[in-house]
Amino acid sequence: MQKDVQSTIAYSILMIGSTLFMLLFAYNTSPLFEYLGVDSSMYLVMGKAMAQGKILYSDLFDHKGPILFMFNMLPQLLMDGTIGVWLTELFLIILSTIILYKMASQSINSILSLCIPLVYLWVTVTLFNGGNYTEEYSNFFCLISLFVFDKWLKDKKLTSSMSYGLGLCFGLVFFIRPNNVALIVTIILFIGMDLLRKSPDKIKSAFIFGSLGMMSVTLPLILYHLSVGTLYEMFDATFLHNIKYCQVGAERFRLIPNGNSQQLLCFFIALGIHLIAMCTCYSSDEIKIGNFILLSSIVIAFALLIGRHPYMYYWTLLAPLTAYSALFIIKYGIRSKKKSLSTAILALIFVLVCINSFLGTKIIEKKSYITEYKRSTHAMYNLIPDDEKNDCFAYNMPAMFIYEVSLNTPCKYFTMQTWMAKINPDIAKYCTDYVRKNKPSWVLSYFDFQTDTTNPELSEILRTGYTEVFNNDCGYLYRKVKSVP
Repeated sequence: MQKDVQSTIAYSILMIGSTLFMLLFAYNTSPLFEYLGVDSSMYLVMGKAMAQGKILYSDLFDHKGPILFMFNMLPQLLMDGTIGVWLTELFLIILSTIILYKMASQSINSILSLCIPLVYLWVTVTLFNGGNYTEEYSNFFCLISLFVFDKWLKDKKLTSSMSYGLGLCFGLVFFIRPNNVALIVTIILFIGMDLLRKSPDKIKSAFIFGSLGMMSVTLPLILYHLSVGTLYEMFDATFLHNIKYCQVGAERFRLIPNGNSQQLLCFFIALGIHLIAMCTCYSSDEIKIGNFILLSSIVIAFALLIGRHPYMYYWTLLAPLTAYSALFIIKYGIRSKKKSLSTAILALIFVLVCINSFLGTKIIEKKSYITEYKRSTHAMYNLIPDDEKNDCFAYNMPAMFIYEVSLNTPCKYFTMQTWMAKINPDIAKYCTDYVRKNKPSWVLSYFDFQTDTTNPELSEILRTGYTEVFNNDCGYLYRKVKSVP
């Protein structure tokens, strides 16, 4: 009975804590803020368009895998706005903390087992840049894979359903963003090498069921995109475009991301937890776990370095491994009966709370910004007559603008065209040809075409065929005044 009461209290804490954290820090979709975010708003636009019947990669394009856009589409089939996406994020984070608590409570028979999911929650919301990013969704499936790994360690056997689950999670994460499969790849490699050494006869079965799991994701996607004629575009967006994206980022390559001091502190604490866990495991004769944490840290770092863009939210991928590492620090700290453990854990939690309280002040600033931005957005968009609102071309306009006003996006490259053209020059030509052929009545642009040099040919078309009507903090509004040459 006492154990049931303890579990009920623990689950209640996790649900309440997750809800509060996501209300405050998942500000890109939270009903308290609806900041939307830069990348998040692109995914929201893609999901909304899909919910309205547009075809992914044909009617709209962004360089991410189709599973990500499904996470943004499905909630918007049921309800307008960002609340459905936020509820999806909340559901996944609650499930994630429950998975971690179940793992922790099997090894730590005390209230300290709650620290493990709370560490995961803290690392996630500190680094994930307001939420609704690829790393957040990927981590849920990484945690399921970690749960399978932990069960394999304890039971010393790999069932067909476990192999299938690992393959399924690999496929789902790959088609969110390939870089994010690092932890799952480590788990598969680690189990595979162990089977090869101890039970080579089981390799074939594990490979077959793992492949079936992966094909359960891959085959439906291939068949669907083949049927709508976007198979190449799907693989290009998921994989090829990301390779080119990495090449473009090479000149700004560095290991440590730029970011706020609170987030960098979180980043270094997470790495410190990995290091302490490795030392703890090696000194406690848990060589296998120590090796796993070491290998995982190396593979995750390698996957992040491939991106060559030092964005802080990439490091959200550390969260599952950080939480798993903390589990062994506490587990072996309790066994050694070190009285300083409880003090250290409480001190760490205090530091984490302070970090997030500082971050909370920046969220208030974002709320102020988005309120003013929305006002400017509607001031500009309302100048376009209602019967001409579907005859607009948006050039480099933030997806936040497009989502806020529900702007129709007839050109599939609907935002950040100049940036994406660095990766694929054909995009610049596509946009130029679109304006030349369709001669839209209105053009919205983040840049002033009188001085912009990012696309000289398009700038010349707009200078000769359009006149500026209005500009504010959102950008510039142009109206066609004669036939575009």
